[in-house]
Amino acid sequence: MRFKSGEGAAGWIMDRGEPLYIPDVRNDTRWSATQLPDHEGIVSYLGVPLQVEKRTIGVIDVATREARLFTDEEINFFNTLASHAAVAIENARLYEQTIQQLDQLRDTQDRLIETERRAAIGELVAGLAHEINNPLTAIVGHSQLLLETIPLGTSTDSWRGELDTISVAAQRIARIVQEFIKLSHVEGGHAESANLREIVHNAVEKFETREDSQDVALIEALPPGPLWVKASPQLIDQVLNNILTNALEAMPHGGRIDVQAGVSDGNFVYCTVRDSGYGIPATDLKRVFEPGYTTKVESGVVRGIGLGLYTAERIIKSHGGSIWLESEEGKSTLVTFTLPLQRGERADAN
Repeated sequence: MRFKSGEGAAGWIMDRGEPLYIPDVRNDTRWSATQLPDHEGIVSYLGVPLQVEKRTIGVIDVATREARLFTDEEINFFNTLASHAAVAIENARLYEQTIQQLDQLRDTQDRLIETERRAAIGELVAGLAHEINNPLTAIVGHSQLLLETIPLGTSTDSWRGELDTISVAAQRIARIVQEFIKLSHVEGGHAESANLREIVHNAVEKFETREDSQDVALIEALPPGPLWVKASPQLIDQVLNNILTNALEAMPHGGRIDVQAGVSDGNFVYCTVRDSGYGIPATDLKRVFEPGYTTKVESGVVRGIGLGLYTAERIIKSHGGSIWLESEEGKSTLVTFTLPLQRGERADAN
């Protein structure tokens, strides 16, 4: 039972750190403040402080509903019992505290190890990208140069075809390298107070300037006010770019993309991107966030890298949000992600 300092008999004991024996509580003002339903009819009372290193941590007491004279032997036994109980309680508290501190230490250690691991991966990827890009640049450059210098004609068509294949393959490798560089930094952005409405609007404007998006109607539906989140604007922009790019590639002959954002359930903000593309088979929906999975296959050749949605999921989850995809084959695909709504002075001020 919890009680306030100085409240009733137990509060008196807590304040003074002394035992209290009341032969008849009906005649003692120290008891009057403790009247509770379960105290009705109590006559005699004995309470002893639970102390650890002269610090009172609680009270152990006994009461009777008939007058009783506690003997010195009983009082001494009760004091001994209180002493052992206090040590046991304190040891249990220290044990629980130690367990919590160990858990916090493990969490901190795990975070440090994970941070170091990511840094090492980032350095490794950057080094590999540098080593790959140098010869890759030469391959792309020379293949393009040869394509420009070889004269047109039936006798050179096969050579030009082979060179074109080399150039396309080299450019694909370059894109894969860039995607891996982005993937190694998906959780490295600096989180700050950011307006999701502004991030979405800027991403849509930037997307509309792409040459390959001219046959797509892009419809934006955003609230008039800001949507504050704690996030890295650069990483959220990357998520939107990945989703919009997937939507565009699902509509090779043009179509429509609808982008919406708002507040969901009062605790989260959301963003949805719906395209009118070819959709995804129901059997493949569970795999869309797997690394390497792609639906971009043309004439038996895999065109996609399969890291766009995987990267997007890692970014959103690292921000405490969720992302999911719904699709109807042959009709449309809807991608939704949520982020925790930021509350506080910045959000209230706007």
